[in-house]
Amino acid sequence: MDSDGRKVKQVVAELEELGRRHDQAEAALQESEQLFRSLMDHAADLFFIHNLQGKTGVHSQATYLQATGFQRPGFPGMGAWISYGLGSLNDNLPTFVVLPDHRGYASNGPKNWSAAFLPTEHQGTTLY
Repeated sequence: MDSDGRKVKQVVAELEELGRRHDQAEAALQESEQLFRSLMDHAADLFFIHNLQGKTGVHSQATYLQATGFQRPGFPGMGAWISYGLGSLNDNLPTFVVLPDHRGYASNGPKNWSAAFLPTEHQGTTLY
């Protein structure tokens, strides 16, 4: 077979692989669309906390209280506790990710999502 024939076969194989990937991505997109529709059915049952009250006006202690439930450092954040309690479906991916504000960290920064005395695998992974 000449080199042009090999190139054509290679291009056809790459297009077939691209088609398979497209089909997989489309199936995943349809599945996530179904999940969001299911979430919409239960949206009325969800609640959001829009305010908190603490015993101090100091921002650093208030962010500890918001993130960990304690005003002092050294306690795991809520995401670390959830990761510790529920575990992971995939050992190759973090169970707890943090999406910080593009303007900068909140007071105390990464200490708000640390694992503290829990195993370090439960610490939040920052995604920028």
